[in-house]
Amino acid sequence: MTNNVKYVLILGIICLYLSGCKNVSHESNIEHHSSYFAASSEQFGTDYKAKFESTAEQYETIENHITRETTVKCVIEPSETRTIKFDLDIPEVCEFTYCNYEFSKVGQYNIGDIVQIFFGERAKDFSAFEDCVIQIYHNSADVYDNSLAELDESKGRLYLVDGDAAALDFSSDNMLKNFDEMMINIAEDEAIAICDKFLNDCGITGYRYDYTLYYGAMQPAFYSIRYYYELDSLPTSSRISNGEGLCNLTFFVDDNGIVKIKGRLFDESSFRGKESISTAQIISPQKAIDYAEEQAAVIRCGNETPEFDKYFSDHGEGLLYLPVCEMRLGYWFSEYEGIKLAWIFYIGDNNVAEKSGAFAIDAVSGKVYYY
Repeated sequence: MTNNVKYVLILGIICLYLSGCKNVSHESNIEHHSSYFAASSEQFGTDYKAKFESTAEQYETIENHITRETTVKCVIEPSETRTIKFDLDIPEVCEFTYCNYEFSKVGQYNIGDIVQIFFGERAKDFSAFEDCVIQIYHNSADVYDNSLAELDESKGRLYLVDGDAAALDFSSDNMLKNFDEMMINIAEDEAIAICDKFLNDCGITGYRYDYTLYYGAMQPAFYSIRYYYELDSLPTSSRISNGEGLCNLTFFVDDNGIVKIKGRLFDESSFRGKESISTAQIISPQKAIDYAEEQAAVIRCGNETPEFDKYFSDHGEGLLYLPVCEMRLGYWFSEYEGIKLAWIFYIGDNNVAEKSGAFAIDAVSGKVYYY
């Protein structure tokens, strides 16, 4: 055998060996990717497999951000369908223990002091408070001041109205999209500062600013400034969509300052711990989204944002399109079951959470809560 022939044979053997190594490496990569597909399909849904591309950066994106869409027939009116679109960053589960709470009583607040701060010097002209439900008149019995203050001790409902504020138009037709459209002499941050000062002066604690709605498309302009109650450093929410949230306070502010307050008045004494929940018992955000998809047909989410009026059902189904752009762990107040730890989902368009519509998934059982 000539030297040339030997050289060709040796070169051929080397090529075959390298080709086999390449195939083994390729098969190993396929096996790794397939196992990732399986995990992704189980955790995130089969639609992620089609979107998968093999880069470490995209692995991280898939783990930390979810985009899903599901459409189902509505329960009350089967001819209508509801579409829920999830496009959100996945939050982390905090590392501490939570509790289920039960509502026990109204917070320890003095309605007389609150009325004094709200009405200022004019409060001395009003009649005495009776039975915790107060109709406020001038001392002259035949002159009604159109002012009202009320505290329902059984539910903690606070309702303060000054003058003509009872006629404020907070319909969607009177709503503006943002502050730039407002014809008002008080800036938004100044209005929020006034609300903060009122809470501080009254000794009302635990409430945190949430968001502002703007009004004045047809009537004189005013702000609707929403606060949520915070329990265990987590937000509490319920029935946000219709403005009657059982754990919220809403301030109405115009050029004259605060003209109306409504909501529920709580403090820590209002709740009694009922059951400890460990972090290990809390379902993952991904699993909460799975439960939301499974129960999409029964979720009824209301609306107070004009952009979503076209998706609102006339058959009692609420919004037919729910673009979910934020979720966070918090407490949801169920009228029938009390305070429950839940994953709360907020609707919003263009990745801006308006927080004017919300529903929740129980963080332990996966049960859906809505208004």
